Amino acid sequence: ALLGTIKTFDECPDELKYLIKTSFVRYDLDDSGWIDKKEELHQLCTNLAYGLKLDQGFEFIWDEVKVKGLDCKFDVEGFADWFLSAFEWGFLDGMLICSGVLLPSEPVEDKPEE
Repeated sequence: ALLGTIKTFDECPDELKYLIKTSFVRYDLDDSGWIDKKEELHQLCTNLAYGLKLDQGFEFIWDEVKVKGLDCKFDVEGFADWFLSAFEWGFLDGMLICSGVLLPSEPVEDKPEE
């Protein structure tokens, strides 16, 4: 019931920290210690949403990941801080829902290939 009031990794109860850390490690596909690719971010957010038993609002998360994933570099705490604070969390009939994006990412201009 704390999701929505917790906005940083440090504020998370141990059980949520564990879920975030284990999910992060699983989806850091190149073992770099960073979530820095759209595929990693999408899979991590999807796994975490299912782990939190999200009932409604996946589309808000996935739409935001499409933008944020173009230019992201998160460590565990940075990811948690973003995930917890970027979305509007709430409960409907006792089920966790995401009802929108609080901190939308700015679209990134296509970077020229170097």
